[in-house]
Order: sequence, then structure tokens, then C-alpha cells
Amino acid sequence: YQRRVHGDNIKSTYYRNTSTTITVTEDTDQDDLQCPSLSFRQRVIAFATCCGLGLLFAIISWFSFGNWVKFGIAQSLGNICSIAGTMFLVGPKRQVKRMFKPVRVLATLAFFLFLTLTLLCSIVLHNAGLTVLCSIAQYLALFWYGLSYIPYARTAVKNAFSGIVGSI
Repeated sequence: YQRRVHGDNIKSTYYRNTSTTITVTEDTDQDDLQCPSLSFRQRVIAFATCCGLGLLFAIISWFSFGNWVKFGIAQSLGNICSIAGTMFLVGPKRQVKRMFKPVRVLATLAFFLFLTLTLLCSIVLHNAGLTVLCSIAQYLALFWYGLSYIPYARTAVKNAFSGIVGSI
């Protein structure tokens, strides 16, 4: 593996033990990367680590169910870690631009709204019902946000939900 910076672009070349050379030009500005000195493999590992931490915080939150302050904080930290992990792959500037594209701006705003409300309901109000409700809404907003990256996924979920509700 060899990585070179040419102007604003990064060129990665992968060598195998055979005589074949694979060259990949990443469509990424060096300034856009969170850690430009990291290789692609290291950025993938950092992404996976953040997602793993997010999952760990989510598990911790459900084990602290009943202690609403710990639950709300762990729940929110888990989701923040998961979102932050993607910044290692595409860079923070590009991630924020993608989050606020018209197709996913409502899901992004809903996610941050319910993240804030989860923390408010758990830390300030100490209201168990609202904390759980906001936490569920936070997950749903994150799920809807994630679906926006998969072509026709939102349509498929809407159709499936309509079919389920229509059969009741």
C-alpha cells in the first residue's frame, strides 16, 4: 500500500503479491479529512471503533434502565459516537454537508432535537416516560437518517409500514 498527496487529492495505490497494481484515487480533499495522516485502513478501523463504542454505550444505557440520568447520557453518547465515526471515513466537513442535504435535513434536525430532549428529560426533568419516549424517537430519527443513504430504502419502509397498518 502506498499513499501520495497530489495537490488537494489523495492517491492510494494498493500492491498485491502478483504483478497487478490497483490504483484508487479517492475523491477526498486532504483538508476535508479529519485525520489526513491516517491510511484508509486506519480510518476504517477508527470508524468501526466509534461504532463499537456507540453500541457499547447503547448496551450500557439499557443496563442502567431505571437510573434516568445515566440512561439518557449513555443513550445519547452512543448515538453521537456512531455519527462521529462516519467522519473518519468522509471527513467532518463532508459529513456535515451530507447531513444537511435536503433529502436528510429533517431526519438530522429530528435526531439532534430528540438527542437534546433526551438529555433534558433525563438530567433536568428526571422524567422516566419522556426520557424513554425521546430516546426511542432519537433511534427512529437516526434510523430514518441512515435509510436516506440507501436508494429506495425509505420508500420500501413506508410501503411495508403502510401494508402492516393497512392490514390491521
